[in-house]
Amino acid sequence: MFSSLTPSEHGKIAGAMATQYFKGGKTIITQGAVGNVFYIILVGEVRIVKDGKEVIKLGAKQFFGEVALLGNSTRRSATVVADSDTVIAASLSRVRMNALTEDVRCEPPG
Repeated sequence: MFSSLTPSEHGKIAGAMATQYFKGGKTIITQGAVGNVFYIILVGEVRIVKDGKEVIKLGAKQFFGEVALLGNSTRRSATVVADSDTVIAASLSRVRMNALTEDVRCEPPG
């Protein structure tokens, strides 16, 4: 998603991100809810659950919620639950991302 960015542009995005902490078992996002935050896992693992069935686990350096940055009223396609005792993630909201788009060019996932 950010592979075409310069080091300076990466820095601007990193500076706009917040660090969030989730306890094990905490639902981070809920399937069907309107999404507005993208997450990169820094520490721990999460479970991705779709229609009540676990489909994959993600860990450090993996991400989820990227579609939330692409447009308004995007609904979450799965539920994400903290699977480790603690999950630490960097998060970027659509509002903060939109504020950066004047200075930073991002390519949609593809």
